[in-house]
Amino acid sequence: MTSMSSSIIFGAVLQLWPYRLFFFGLTIIALSLISVKGVVKTNQVVITVKSFGIALLGGQLLAVIATVIFVVWSLNWQINPSPTAIENWGGIYWHFYVDSSFSEIGLSLTVLGVIQASEKATWSSIGFNRPNISIFLVIIVVAALYFALHFAISPICQNLSKWIFLYFDIHLNQVDGGLDLAKLDVWLLRQIAGHIGAGGAAVIVLWIGVFTSVIEEVFYRGLLLTALLERVPVWAAIVGQALLFAAMHMDFVRLPYLIALGLILGYLVKRTSSLLPAVLLHIVVNVLSLTTVIA
Repeated sequence: MTSMSSSIIFGAVLQLWPYRLFFFGLTIIALSLISVKGVVKTNQVVITVKSFGIALLGGQLLAVIATVIFVVWSLNWQINPSPTAIENWGGIYWHFYVDSSFSEIGLSLTVLGVIQASEKATWSSIGFNRPNISIFLVIIVVAALYFALHFAISPICQNLSKWIFLYFDIHLNQVDGGLDLAKLDVWLLRQIAGHIGAGGAAVIVLWIGVFTSVIEEVFYRGLLLTALLERVPVWAAIVGQALLFAAMHMDFVRLPYLIALGLILGYLVKRTSSLLPAVLLHIVVNVLSLTTVIA
């Protein structure tokens, strides 16, 4: 075998994008239907469905285009790249470098687009405010919630995930050479860190642990939660953003935990009227998880 069709690599790189666009499309439709029902008056809405929808889908479509261009460029614009290139990009490295990175960048473009397009949408309106509690209390709350997540909620969610998989007769082992599916992310991150080389672990911690946490909080608990709070009761807004947050991770093994984390982060933002506590908690959760995995 001397060459393979580039469709193989694009099939691997782009396999999650239809699901992302589908979930985001459902979100826009839901917001549109809620608005039509007249839950709020149009002149009171800070984040309109039009600005949100155009910015969200526009940002993700730009991310898809950037992904395709990056992959084609990395393959030296070859229509039929070598089997080695196919193996590398269709294996473990493309997910971190291309798919996840551009998707997160697309979310940040969405926030920027809404802020620029909406007259009433400001950074302050989506949570860039000082918390209504002291910084000292923020630190105490973040620490308490982290320990609760790590020692109580996470074990419960893990057992729930196992029960769900057993109930539907889904086996977590014998995946990719006998690797347990629950440990697959750990293996991937270590491989990626080794591929990056010196400082690979630090790059992963900074990107996934810090920058991704900030981007996700600004989008899900800032932009999306604000849009939902304008249209539905508080509990429904918090639940809605948590469900989308969990679904967009495409991680069925950790789905219960991600839902629980999204609920806690959403409530934290609503309770403190600020993104800061949620951003700090999200960073702490991700960074400490990553350092134990790839250290």
